[in-house]
Amino acid sequence: MMTIAGQPFLTDFQTQQLISQFQQKTELNVSQISTQQVYVLSRELSGDEHKKALDLLAVDQSATLNAPQDNQLQVIVGPRFGTISPWASKATDIFNNCEIEINRVERVVVYTLTLDEKNRR
Repeated sequence: MMTIAGQPFLTDFQTQQLISQFQQKTELNVSQISTQQVYVLSRELSGDEHKKALDLLAVDQSATLNAPQDNQLQVIVGPRFGTISPWASKATDIFNNCEIEINRVERVVVYTLTLDEKNRR
């Protein structure tokens, strides 16, 4: 299995809407949210296959997923276990058609919530 860190998932506008919803509907004082797509591949890729996968996913090789800090929570959102999302089905077909033999490519989204400790309710 291999993971590849990708680009942000939500736009700035969508992120601000989500922060507003958190402030209205929960006890969490969320001051910031960052999102990142992470791609999970069923096997390790190397060399030309890895470069081709980065190109197909439009990912910069230097992209990394940061671990949460003390005042942060990370939530990973993906398809239910045992299901294959339509995105994964299509991505897997594309990889195989581009001569990267792989059983599955799946996309999950990592939400990093920064909590404002000063204004805790």
